[in-house]
Amino acid sequence: MGQPLIHPINLRNASDSEYVAVNEFFNRMRAETLPGDPPVPMEERVARWRNMPDFVVQQSWLVRGDGGVVIA
Repeated sequence: MGQPLIHPINLRNASDSEYVAVNEFFNRMRAETLPGDPPVPMEERVARWRNMPDFVVQQSWLVRGDGGVVIA
């Protein structure tokens, strides 16, 4: 495995490809912790991120492994 790539992400204003990658990662984690629950649709999750109140300061990073897959 190559060196993971770590970079910050602004979830209020991420690109479509970043939203897809992050949502896929969160749904993989959700399937492990809540195996009987359905995945969260990307549109629902993106709406939450884009509509966070201004007083919420969120610092987020993406960690990508081989092939650009989000691993954390």
